[in-house]
Amino acid sequence: MPDVSVLNVHLHGKPIGTLTHIQGDRTLFAFNQDYIDDADRATLSLSFKDQFGELITAFKPVQQVVPPFFSNLLPEGPLRKYLAERAGVNAQREFFLLWILGRDLPGALSVHPAEGEELPPQVEAEITPEERRNMLRFSLAGVQLKFSAAPKRAVSSFPWKASADHGSSSCRHSNMRACRKTNIR
Repeated sequence: MPDVSVLNVHLHGKPIGTLTHIQGDRTLFAFNQDYIDDADRATLSLSFKDQFGELITAFKPVQQVVPPFFSNLLPEGPLRKYLAERAGVNAQREFFLLWILGRDLPGALSVHPAEGEELPPQVEAEITPEERRNMLRFSLAGVQLKFSAAPKRAVSSFPWKASADHGSSSCRHSNMRACRKTNIR
């Protein structure tokens, strides 16, 4: 039986599509029918619209990487290598890197394993589920080292542990002078 793994793609907390990893290290993206049928749907990206503004729904599978829109959400360079090593994932196999980092993507997008799916056996290192949940989460795309910050009341929070609300453990600045010195707004 072929190995198939599925990641659900959510926009503003609503499921809109799936990324499916199939044999041959190929990845397919497909929008959910409900998203396609919704005339008032939120826009994932203008790159998913044709010249007439209609939603593009036919995508070719890609090998070893994920489709370009999703690939561009992942960190690059040394940060990608660091996170991949911590997760026990080959940095070039983007589907599995997205599996690990998908809960902490830029904007209103998140990617979650299909219900009940564990990390596939293609992941190379033995890391416990607890260690995976508590890995540092840095998923902003780009060459420079960056990290995400989430406002929490009147302070800025920087996630040290993985969490859906970016708040399990954090470094906080409540002093505006300290925020200005570190360019935190």
